[in-house]
Amino acid sequence: MAAGIPPGVGSLPAGWSPKSGPTSEPCPVPGACDGLLFDVHAEYETNVVDGVQVIVKVYSNPDAATAAFAETKKEMLRGEEPPTEIALPVAGSDASAGYTWELRSQTGAEVLRSWADSAVLTGTAVIRIDMSKDPGKPSLAVLTALHTTITARAREAQGGKPPTARLVL
Repeated sequence: MAAGIPPGVGSLPAGWSPKSGPTSEPCPVPGACDGLLFDVHAEYETNVVDGVQVIVKVYSNPDAATAAFAETKKEMLRGEEPPTEIALPVAGSDASAGYTWELRSQTGAEVLRSWADSAVLTGTAVIRIDMSKDPGKPSLAVLTALHTTITARAREAQGGKPPTARLVL
C-alpha cells in the first residue's frame, strides 16, 4: 500500500498531474537500510508551482522511522543559504518540520528561485515534500495542504485501508 500514499490522478485538484511515479522499491540491499521497507517517489506538474516531489519511506518499526526522520531533517538543512523555519500541522504523536529558502538577485530586490520543503513522521512512515518556484515563492498554503493530505493518506495506509484523502486547494 506504500505506493498509494502519494496522491494519484483521482486525488489531485484541477491543474495538477503526475509527472512521474509513484515508483516503489524495497530496500535494494536487505539489512543495509536500517529498517526501510519501501521507498516511494512521485513528482507532479502543477499550475501553482514549478516542481513538486514527494518521497515516502516506510520502516519496519517506530524507532527506525524516528531515526530516519531526524536524518531527513538534517538533509533538509544541508544547503548554502540558511532556511526560514515554517510551522506545519501535526496530529497525535506525529512530528513535522518545514523550511523555506530563497535565491535572490544581486540587489536582493527580486526572488529568482525559492524552495519550500516539509517532512513528517507519522507512525512508521517518513514523508518529505519538496516544492520549487522559479521565479517567485511557492505557496505555503499549497505545501500545508499537500503535507496534510499525504499525512492522512499515510495514516489510512498504515491502518490497513486504501488511501482516499484528496488534495483540496
